[in-house]
Formats: sequence, structure tokens, C-alpha cells
Amino acid sequence: MKYTSSSSLAIIAYAAFASNAYSVDASGAFVSSSSVCTPNRTTSPSSSASASALSSPLAASIQYEEQVLEDLDTSIRLAEEAIRLGEEAIESSNSVHQQRVDLELNFKADAAEPENLKDLLRETQSKALPFLKRPQALDGTMPGDVGFDPLGLAKNAKLLGIFREAEVKHSRLAMLAAAGWPLSELLDNKIATLLNLTPALDTMGRAPIPSSNWSANVNFESIPDIYWIGVAALASAVELLGTEKWMGKEPDYKFAGCLGFDPLGFYPKDNDPQGQKRMQTAEIKHGRTAMMAVAGYYIQEHLTGLPLIGPALSHFFS
Repeated sequence: MKYTSSSSLAIIAYAAFASNAYSVDASGAFVSSSSVCTPNRTTSPSSSASASALSSPLAASIQYEEQVLEDLDTSIRLAEEAIRLGEEAIESSNSVHQQRVDLELNFKADAAEPENLKDLLRETQSKALPFLKRPQALDGTMPGDVGFDPLGLAKNAKLLGIFREAEVKHSRLAMLAAAGWPLSELLDNKIATLLNLTPALDTMGRAPIPSSNWSANVNFESIPDIYWIGVAALASAVELLGTEKWMGKEPDYKFAGCLGFDPLGFYPKDNDPQGQKRMQTAEIKHGRTAMMAVAGYYIQEHLTGLPLIGPALSHFFS
């Protein structure tokens, strides 16, 4: 069978393309695989022309497909970024919404409970002096604690315990003095006459108090030595007992001044902690009032020179 030269070249070129006899080199040109494998083999001009004619559409098609794939990859990355930003926006929106809901709930709760402000002030401000911050150690758990410490002496719980011990002792002495001072001025002369003793009051009928003319007005010889010895001994015994219990942290020493002295059984039992705290609070409040009263007694007698129960009131107690 015989073919023309041009028909033969077309058939050869098609066969070579179909059997991957040609490939695209680095520059995009259509190169025969046989020439790649055998560099010394030459190709006729007419064959090269036919290969170039076939390589141009193929290279363009490959380049187009690569560009499409690159654009598709870029679109995928942009879509992923958009999804991420959308998720962040949704999360932020949910957070803002939750904050708004919390604020609305807090506002409603505050409107429904007006005592919240009082609770806040009670936690941060002194109850006795509301314009001052509450001392850290004075948290309100101790009976009679109203946050009164303007000088900041109770810096910690240990110091607070020491000051409470001293306060309880002074309170009890002041309560005895608040009652004993006026009673001594009312009853001393009568008791002295009954027992055939010399009255202990001064020339003005006042109980002995420290003053500029104390020694001149008070007859100390009328007070027996046994009285001073008894007072000193009793005070020392009570002080030693309290110090031993407090420093030793004995189990029955549950609060400041707990000496177990309750002959009438007024103090509530352990199954009534609220009653116990109420009794301790009552004692410390009465003690504080008594300390102020005794100070007032002294100032009154020192400034006026008259006994507490003056002539205008003495007939009520005669």
C-alpha cells in the first residue's frame, strides 16, 4: 500500500501523540520522546512543524487547567477564612448577649432586693463609723463587734483577742464600779454607824477619787488594811485564773472572759449558740456603757465638787 508524504506524516504524528511518543519540555514545547531518549537522532523539518502544531493547544489546555486549580484552591482558602471569621463573630455575639442577659438579671435582682446595698456596706464599711472602712479583723463574728477601731489597733486576730480580753475585764470592773460608786455614797454612813466604824467618804460626802486634794479630804485610816489586802488578793486570783485559761487554751475556755462563773445559771447551754452569743453581746454592751458611766462619774464630781447623789436627790434614798 502506498501513501503520500503528507498523509504519512499526519498518521505518524497522530500515532506518536496517542502512544505518548511526544512530551512537553520545560519551555512548554512539544518534544518527541524518541528524541529525548536518543538525543543524536534528528527530526525532519516537516515532522517538527507538525509536532509544534499539536503542542500549542495542549500546553494552553494544561496551563488553563493549572490556573483553574489554583483559583479553586484560593477560593477554598477564602471560604475557610470566611467560615472561621463567621464562627468568631457568632461566638462574640453570644458572649455579648450573655453579658446583657446577666446585667438584666442583676438589675432585676437589685431592684427586687433593695437590701443588697446595705449588705455591701455592711461588708466593707464600719457599722459604728460608716464613713470609715471596716477593719479586716473585725468581721462581725465576735459578739459586740460593730467595726469600731478608728486607731487601727487590732491589726490581726491575735491582737483582737488580746484587746477583747482587756475589754471584758475593764467592762466587768466598770459595771461593779457603776453600781458601787453611787451606792457607797448613799450607804457608807449608815453602814459605818451600824458597824460602829468611821465613814470612808470625804468631807463632802463623796467616794474617794484621785484629785488634787485627794489625800486631804479622804481619811485613809478609816479603811482597814484587810480591805486592801482582800481586794488585791481577789483581783490577783481572778487575773491569774483568766490568764492561765486564756494562755493555756483550755477546752472550756470558749470565749474571752469565760471563767465559768454563772451561779444563777443565766448563761444558755451549748445547744443554743444564738442565745450564748446574745448573752455575750449583752455583757459587752453593758460593760461599755458602764465604762462611759464611770468616766462620767469622775468628771462630774471633779468639776462640781459634789457627790453623785446631790441634796436634791438624797431624800429619795434616805
